Amino acid sequence: MIYWVNRFLDYWNSNPAIKVCIWKGDGVSFCAGGDLVLWREPCERKDYESVDFMHTLVYTTLARIKNMNPIQISIWNGFVMGGGVGFSINSKIRIATDSSTFAMPETAVGYMPDSGSTVYFSRLRNNLGLYYALTGGKIIGRELYTLGLADYFVPSERLDELEKALAEVIDENVTLEKLKKVVEKYHDPKQEAIEHEAVISEAFGGKT
Repeated sequence: MIYWVNRFLDYWNSNPAIKVCIWKGDGVSFCAGGDLVLWREPCERKDYESVDFMHTLVYTTLARIKNMNPIQISIWNGFVMGGGVGFSINSKIRIATDSSTFAMPETAVGYMPDSGSTVYFSRLRNNLGLYYALTGGKIIGRELYTLGLADYFVPSERLDELEKALAEVIDENVTLEKLKKVVEKYHDPKQEAIEHEAVISEAFGGKT
């Protein structure tokens, strides 16, 4: 996937007619992350040169996405995990839905939280970022908006309507502010308590 993303970035960045890119999943999920087998095999044969190459490619691609010319809108429908988070966390507009399940589960396979996740986890309140990074815990639906990881929360049943409304304002003069005003019409700003937040804050509040 990372190779075709780079090819698309080459095209998007070189074509001034492309003003906006809407990223969403094909089906019930946004992106469940990278192919662990692709990473495991060179490690098992001790081909560390290939591992270094893949790391460089991944992080270079994430930097390119962050700095891409078109305005990036990410609709986090379904699973948003691992590399899928890295591809979309720097979007100018990040939209959570009822079905969003956000996590960085790398620690479950003995790896560190990847794709730059330590940056945004470190900014979460009450030591929640440390908890999510170390445990691979899931952040569900409206919680993403509550924690500021998503900019908006839009109910799943309104996504088709939202995309049509966005398409109507996208032209050569479109701006980020125009797009935000459209999304705000579909946004439900109600926040949701984070389960066990006080316990997590205390348990993960020690000096490291």
